[in-house]
Amino acid sequence: MNSNTAKALFSKIPVRSLSPDAYIDAYMISSGEKRIGIETVGLILDQSEEFFFEQKTAQKIAHLKKQNKFDGRFIWVQVDDGENILSIAKTISIRDFTKLILCEAVENKNVKAIMLLGAFAETGLEKVVNDAFDGHDFSYFNKKAGHYLGWTAEEWNESVRYNREELKALYPWGMPANL
Repeated sequence: MNSNTAKALFSKIPVRSLSPDAYIDAYMISSGEKRIGIETVGLILDQSEEFFFEQKTAQKIAHLKKQNKFDGRFIWVQVDDGENILSIAKTISIRDFTKLILCEAVENKNVKAIMLLGAFAETGLEKVVNDAFDGHDFSYFNKKAGHYLGWTAEEWNESVRYNREELKALYPWGMPANL
């Protein structure tokens, strides 16, 4: 294995609503960090396989890096079966992937990017709502939302505490089952 290549596990995330053969390559490196393979991203956005290597995308990445809104750290990963190398892929962080999809949706009005963000948002919202009713900690959500909205985690936590207090005040005998 090349010293610049990290060993990884691989999972294919089908995105059939965009295209019957569309999928996102997901990788988990030994540190536990999860990353996205860049080769299939262009295809799910109705772009070419070379989407990440095109000048327009490179300029977008450079612009985001200048604004400190993009890490831009590419990591090569290797998937093997213990004896043979099965694949080698170039990956980006989940946050960078999200930002590129967001840029594609907002700046280029790419319908596939908008649909993908909608699916991510609904999936994430379901998790947050489930966690709310299960009484789980919201710090993971506050950290992500704070990053994108510019709020601090403390401000988000205060907002969540306030909303919970409001609900308790409205339902002092206990919250109804449908809430």
